[in-house]
Amino acid sequence: LQNHLAEMVLKNKNINCVLGHKPTEITLEPKPSVVVNKKKYSADLIIAADGGRSWCRQQLKMPFDFKDWHKKAIIITATLSKRQSDAVLRFLSFGTIACIPTKDNQYQIILTADADHPIFDHDIEFVHAQIKTYLEGVVDVEEMSTKPAIFPLSEGVAPKVAIPGCILIGDSGFMIPPVGAQGLNLAFYDIAVLIDTICEAKHANKKISSLDFANRFN
Repeated sequence: LQNHLAEMVLKNKNINCVLGHKPTEITLEPKPSVVVNKKKYSADLIIAADGGRSWCRQQLKMPFDFKDWHKKAIIITATLSKRQSDAVLRFLSFGTIACIPTKDNQYQIILTADADHPIFDHDIEFVHAQIKTYLEGVVDVEEMSTKPAIFPLSEGVAPKVAIPGCILIGDSGFMIPPVGAQGLNLAFYDIAVLIDTICEAKHANKKISSLDFANRFN
């Protein structure tokens, strides 16, 4: 889905897409603007969708309440014996396990547990066997990659996801662990709310870079 959206953006003649360069300046006064690759772009509204460590949010000094979960996740790429289009989530006695479809019959299996859980100390063969047991009756795992990724889980929430001239979308505004496979859905919901708010502002003849607009989105 993300690849498809990216292709649509690149093909749209009305969108100026700059890849491979990070913003070096951002300002909201007198008008929202960013500098990318030494070129300045001005807009009515900056939408920051640059992740949990959002550079835009940090540069604009927007507060962000960060919390360490003291948990870890193992992510393993897998193939299933039977294709399925839905993500599944199972609650375990010590954490959760999710199976999320990606593409070409590939799936991501995400296993979470407390950071000191012994599952993180076992060899990959043991982990594979346990995962098959945990998902038994839900999905039939055919094969798993031998290079799992292990990383700590944390969360963060911006008390205000909008200030005059800038909106935070997705992980920029609230960073949630991938436990429930809902991050992308919530980001799309952000976009839906933003569209409604823009339409409402236009109907009321209000600037989308105004304090009223930011308060309405918040």
